[in-house]
Amino acid sequence: PGVARHPEHIKAIRDPKDLIEMLDALKPWPHWRAWIAVACLAGPRFSEQRWLKVSDVYFNNGYLRITSRASGKRIQGTKTGRERNIPIERTTLLPILKEFVKAHDGKHLWLFPSLLSEGQVKRTKSEPGQWSGSKAFHTALKTVIAAAKENAKCSGDFWDFGPDEWRHCFGTALGHCGFNALQISRMMGNSPDIAERHYIAELDPTQQWPFTWKAAKA
Repeated sequence: PGVARHPEHIKAIRDPKDLIEMLDALKPWPHWRAWIAVACLAGPRFSEQRWLKVSDVYFNNGYLRITSRASGKRIQGTKTGRERNIPIERTTLLPILKEFVKAHDGKHLWLFPSLLSEGQVKRTKSEPGQWSGSKAFHTALKTVIAAAKENAKCSGDFWDFGPDEWRHCFGTALGHCGFNALQISRMMGNSPDIAERHYIAELDPTQQWPFTWKAAKA
């Protein structure tokens, strides 16, 4: 009941070549290139990604750690209340992330510190040096996307995607790389039912995507 009247519509990049070419077009903007690569190939929620620290990247063990977050005196968990490890995709994400971390200025503990000066930010819940919220983030992103799109080899509505759609790209990519619903749910921090409906049921069986993950550690 209700499915026919309110069908689900999951927006995601459907061709891996588009994702790779989009990341190539973003090379002049390493912050945004790395952010979108992590969002599309590791799938943290926006709130989780802006809280990522450099110390949450474990290159030796091959994963990112999505942790609980401290804001003032309050400890905030992830949406599901469980921390999780996300394996770092090896063919595309790993070199981008290594290059980005190597060039990190070290002034902030955040993996993706805000590009706005403190004078431009009105903070209510965010920490110093952190992206203050999705509105500021999208405003800063918009100019970069317009410039990258102008010189890109690829075109499509994915240039207008944001954190929610990038996260769907991760689930879609996992499905096309052979992960089952339980594995996808563990890496994305949601339920197997959601993974089955959103990322398994709609698979194109003729496609095998060119990405490589190892299984996430417990």
